[in-house]
Amino acid sequence: MQINISNYAIAPFGLASFVILLYQYYRINPDRRIFNLHFVLMVTAIALSLADVFFPTWSIVYCVLAVSLFGLTLFLNRTIPPPRH
Repeated sequence: MQINISNYAIAPFGLASFVILLYQYYRINPDRRIFNLHFVLMVTAIALSLADVFFPTWSIVYCVLAVSLFGLTLFLNRTIPPPRH
């Protein structure tokens, strides 16, 4: 028995994670932009959303990863430093 979770349930977590990470990425403004944790997580969020479209048989794994990534994103949002002036 195989359970498939709809893309409409998984994609919002990936897209929300991407948008929040994009905000964090520009707020921190690091010296090395490509080797930043936020950049890697943004690429992961997009790759996860695309993988769910092209390989729907692993939808349960993608759902767990998307929700975990969203939780990590919210945790990182609480730990960003105050804005520079």
